Amino acid sequence: MAITLPTVLEQGSSTSVATPQATGAFTMPTSGLVLAVWTIKTATTLPNNPTLSDNVGGTWAGYTDGTTAANVVIQTNIARIRVFRCTVKGSGSATLTLDALGNNQLGWTWHILHYPDAADQNAIQIATGTGTSTALLATLAAEQSNSGTAGFGGNVSTALSTAGTGFTISGAAQQPTAINLTSIAEARTGTDTTVDATGGSSVLWAMIGAELAPAGYPAGLRTGKIPRGVKGVRLY
Repeated sequence: MAITLPTVLEQGSSTSVATPQATGAFTMPTSGLVLAVWTIKTATTLPNNPTLSDNVGGTWAGYTDGTTAANVVIQTNIARIRVFRCTVKGSGSATLTLDALGNNQLGWTWHILHYPDAADQNAIQIATGTGTSTALLATLAAEQSNSGTAGFGGNVSTALSTAGTGFTISGAAQQPTAINLTSIAEARTGTDTTVDATGGSSVLWAMIGAELAPAGYPAGLRTGKIPRGVKGVRLY
């Protein structure tokens, strides 16, 4: 059974120059996969590895497939998009705080997403792409038939991007007022190796594509590790 579309727990943007930056509050899910997508733009210093925390005892780590991280520069020394996964869930009304390691920013955007029937683990695979055009694109390898597909894109424009063919936008594209920074999160209930979106103008962009495992999918298959008792699993 394919993975269903995510629920948007919270999303927004800010032109706050101070770091850290907090989101609005949302109820933390007790199961499923929870991802937080951030874009950050600064005037002179790009934070390499901003950190994410919450107020309910949760733990957040960079989203990865074990080889490729969902952490991409959109514009050198200016803008970045990064995805975090909630690896340990707290409970109650949560607020997330992104710390850009002391760097003052020009703008921020965020999308906090809950995939209720996806496996609570890292991606089966992640692909990234960058370029200068209106065509945001990341190309995945062949996917498992019951996987889901997600895309996370950012660009240095004030014109909002739209979802790619076959994808549904998760909530709405985000853009801090008067700042050249926009972001989009999208998903589809099935496989699609062409993770694309259309930018509102021809500018620098970055796109992250991810294959999401369904609930019950054994962890560790991406690296060729077969869990005890699992037989007949196709490795790739």
